[in-house]
Amino acid sequence: MIRQPKWGHLRDLHKAIKQAEPALVSGDPTVQRIGNYEKAYVFKSSTGACAAFLSNYHTSAAARVVYNGRRYDLPAWSISILPDCKTAVFNTATVKEPSLPAKMNPAGGLAWQSYSEDTNALDSSAFTKDGLVEQLSMTWDKSDYLWYTTYVNIDSSEQFLKSGQWPQLTINSAGHSVQVFVNGQSFGVAYGGYNSPKLTYSKPVKMWQGSNKISILSSAMGLPVSFHLALIQAAMAMAAPALPRSSGHF
Repeated sequence: MIRQPKWGHLRDLHKAIKQAEPALVSGDPTVQRIGNYEKAYVFKSSTGACAAFLSNYHTSAAARVVYNGRRYDLPAWSISILPDCKTAVFNTATVKEPSLPAKMNPAGGLAWQSYSEDTNALDSSAFTKDGLVEQLSMTWDKSDYLWYTTYVNIDSSEQFLKSGQWPQLTINSAGHSVQVFVNGQSFGVAYGGYNSPKLTYSKPVKMWQGSNKISILSSAMGLPVSFHLALIQAAMAMAAPALPRSSGHF
């Protein structure tokens, strides 16, 4: 089902990026400051191809800028794409497609399944290593998720076993979210923000005498990318809200 205006807006974005492809794949851009909040990222190839991304990073004010002797109007928090360094064929904040009400049609023959994953289960992809590994360099986009597991041995002399005041578990993560399990029981979730994905989880958790298993399901989206790909991703992020990616298990 086509959902307008988002579908058409993203279609035009991909079309504009495709037009700029000969210059984009030729190397890194040069950056020109064209205002207080405005910059031009210019890509050029040895064959003469040229593409420019004009950005306005002000979150609430539009701007009129001059680039290569031409004037361009940039809405707040937007990027204009010039595949030939002259003509702006797309702006992330300018929606040209009309909004259409969604038409719902009944769908039959669908089957749904659900299952519960055992936090104690280990498969062939499990490994043991001293210290912590960085998630994105480990999963390489095969999955957005990685389980971290460790064991803590609680001595019978620990005071909290008598007082009932459970110990505080604190986790600092550079990922986007963590879900915490202790001995198979969920003890909550912590999320990072849009501007700063780093997060801190700090809550009391129930532990018993002897061995306790702490399992942390960490999620982090995306791979490290080169600068010009990051710029394209920024244009896509400004064009429309990010869609959730398919989940997996690593």
